[in-house]
Amino acid sequence: MLKIGDKIPNINVTTHKGETINFGQFKGQKIILFFYPRANTPGCTAQSCNLNDNYLRLKSQGYEVIGVSPDTVDKQNKFAQKFGFKYNLLADDSKEIIKAFGVWGMKKFRGNEYEGVLRTTFLINEEGVIDRVIDKVKTMENKSIITIEGTETFRVVDNSILMDNKGNFKIPTGTVTVKGNVYTAGAVQPEKLF
Repeated sequence: MLKIGDKIPNINVTTHKGETINFGQFKGQKIILFFYPRANTPGCTAQSCNLNDNYLRLKSQGYEVIGVSPDTVDKQNKFAQKFGFKYNLLADDSKEIIKAFGVWGMKKFRGNEYEGVLRTTFLINEEGVIDRVIDKVKTMENKSIITIEGTETFRVVDNSILMDNKGNFKIPTGTVTVKGNVYTAGAVQPEKLF
């Protein structure tokens, strides 16, 4: 598996729309590249919808979101259309990208071992270098591992409130109402929110 500090491979890839793109064309942009086992399954749908729900917030932080699975262009396109994803899904039925990133391996499910995609998310900086690897992705909280404002890492408490690993809360933009109180963007003490 690629690790922090590795440069991403310069590979031509096919989107769910059938367009060929190259990872090199994303130079200058931060990327959230997430690998999932199969389109239109419960866990993969939850993960993909979760990121889609937060797409505008992630874009405002400078990230481009890209999903990858070993599905065909047709399956990826149907998946993207069904849920209205705002970002590209890559069809890697040859597993070229999956293997280049090292996310194809042995998995266990209900006592059975088999080969498949290891659900993994890579945060890639503007120079095409991996800044973070998340290999213990929880499908319902994938948006929660995204780094914003420098090196602070937050998880999403709801669609508008973030919490860091010390229990501090932050409202990234706009305002949010909790228990009848309105809070504006910035840090908020936990006892005031809940």
